[in-house]
Amino acid sequence: MGPDAYWLLVHRPATLVFRTIHFDKAGETGDDRVVQAEIADVAADGTALLVTRGGIPVRVPVAVLFPVHPAGTPPERQSYVGGHELVRNFHPARDEPRATSRWLSRAEVEEVLD
Repeated sequence: MGPDAYWLLVHRPATLVFRTIHFDKAGETGDDRVVQAEIADVAADGTALLVTRGGIPVRVPVAVLFPVHPAGTPPERQSYVGGHELVRNFHPARDEPRATSRWLSRAEVEEVLD
């Protein structure tokens, strides 16, 4: 991550979507939470440290932070969106994991925000 990327991201606002899906005997349930944050720092390894309005630190790969405004928007006016999904299975089959997680695509994040 070059120094230019750092200055383009640091102190910019971000909207994060957290999706949780549960599979249990009752079936599938889930919820999406939308959280406002600020990009506090960007590490050389391409990870951004975001701090939510509630003061919770969250590490997010820069590659999954998507700009909201069109290319050419001045950095001080840009904001970002990103999202994470956690799937929990309370009764997995023998070879299935109890939990899986992944970063959401831009389209998946925008679907929640629309």
